[in-house]
Amino acid sequence: MSVGRQTDRGGPGFGLGFTLIELIVVITLISILGAVLLERFLRYREMAEKTAMEQVIVILQSAMTLRVSAFLVRSQIERIEAMPQQNPMGWLAEKPSNYIGEYYQPDPVDLPQGSWYYDLHDHELVYLVDSGRYFVPGVDGRRWVRLRIELLYDDLDRPQGSRGGTGQTGKQELAGVVIRPVHPYHWFWQ
Repeated sequence: MSVGRQTDRGGPGFGLGFTLIELIVVITLISILGAVLLERFLRYREMAEKTAMEQVIVILQSAMTLRVSAFLVRSQIERIEAMPQQNPMGWLAEKPSNYIGEYYQPDPVDLPQGSWYYDLHDHELVYLVDSGRYFVPGVDGRRWVRLRIELLYDDLDRPQGSRGGTGQTGKQELAGVVIRPVHPYHWFWQ
């Protein structure tokens, strides 16, 4: 003897599943949730890329500070003055895994995105942005960050407490070394 379950529709088995409208609503909700989660994932992925890039810059600044300190202790100012012509990746004991080497005016289209390289022609360290949905490029319109080593000088003839300008004789003293972007850029509108 078979026992069938009766429903209010009169037949066995009806009312146990979704109606077509319920199925469409569920699929729509899952699709919206999936789109929101995908957007969040892509945003967090790009934030991780930005953080990794900035971490490399901080490591380079630390290596540069140690190098400058060592040269100052040995009174080797000329070696500090030569630093803007050097590849800062050479100052690291271990290079980042996404550093691809030195190139002479490469076409960035031919290089992998999300990598660092050193431009031997312009003496600039370049990061090629991979996930650039929230990256606002500089004046050149490219999705890259170009960094340059710069020497900072103080005017010796400037009166104490004054700012800017040059003194009568133009004597300058080395005041520091920095890594700066060649062109301003914004990532996540900061």
